[in-house]
Amino acid sequence: MDHGFEVIAPQCFVPGLVVAFEGAMATVLVGVEQERWDFPREILPMAAEPGSLLLIGLVDGRPIRVEIDVDAEAVQPRAVDDRLARLGRYERLTGHEVVAGS
Repeated sequence: MDHGFEVIAPQCFVPGLVVAFEGAMATVLVGVEQERWDFPREILPMAAEPGSLLLIGLVDGRPIRVEIDVDAEAVQPRAVDDRLARLGRYERLTGHEVVAGS
């Protein structure tokens, strides 16, 4: 039975790094330029947390799918100190304090 829904596949995937959660929103650094994007928390995988590496599927520059980048996490597991250093750089660059669990 056809319900009239069209399945749209991402045109490309870009990397992302979760840096913070604030209420219903998540701050993610996107792409190699690490551009700051705010996402509704509900579209991120449930396992996402600050420091999580993501793959973001885009269509016309808009995210349509977000998933944990399991390959990047497995190939390049980051020590806690490395992740904290990266989050610290984000705080210095943006003036935004990263608070775990917020």
